Amino acid sequence: MPAPPTVSLYLGVYSSAYNDELVRQLPYVPFFAERCLCHLGLLVDPGNRVVLVTPTSLPDDLIAYHLRDVLGLNAEGEASARERLILLNPQAGGPESLAVRMLEEPELLQRLRHEVGRAGRALLINVAPSGEIEELGAALGVEAEEGPPGPAGDWGSKAGNKQLLSAAGVPTVRSGDQVLRSVKEVVSEAIRLASHSTGPARAVVKLDHPGWSAGMGNALI
Repeated sequence: MPAPPTVSLYLGVYSSAYNDELVRQLPYVPFFAERCLCHLGLLVDPGNRVVLVTPTSLPDDLIAYHLRDVLGLNAEGEASARERLILLNPQAGGPESLAVRMLEEPELLQRLRHEVGRAGRALLINVAPSGEIEELGAALGVEAEEGPPGPAGDWGSKAGNKQLLSAAGVPTVRSGDQVLRSVKEVVSEAIRLASHSTGPARAVVKLDHPGWSAGMGNALI
């Protein structure tokens, strides 16, 4: 008798830690976690199960749109996909990242451990590595797809990214790759750039921190 097919479980947790001021200015930031809906495409394979954890519950119409209109599933295919889809969200709300909220709910973790135990293999799909995601993966016994957080923190920053590009010989804007830590240093660098024979008329100052996004950490001078 042939062995039963291996069931793969994909746990989607798009946890991001944004600056509180950014969240206040951009009320749609908490909905960024819905980007994990792209992984509904995994359900086209009948051997896959998908668990999506979002900050708040998702409208059924949104799920139907992705299954029917985006993936083009017929009624039978949609029914099969829904049987292998689990949607969860933490009960407690708050400004903390999604991973932190999950770690604070034993019942949610127990449910996820149960699903992991049922699968032949499991993968934690995350939007970005972090210490909280690593802790969550350890608590569930699942390896995170994006990790570990150390290299991402070093090379995923704006300054680190420029260092990598420069080492690879990729042209970048003329500013240096050092982090400026005072207004005096920013002024000095701006004057240096402007003094060049083809100096720019404007320069952008960017915050070197992942908690700021959507251009909110930028200043044009």
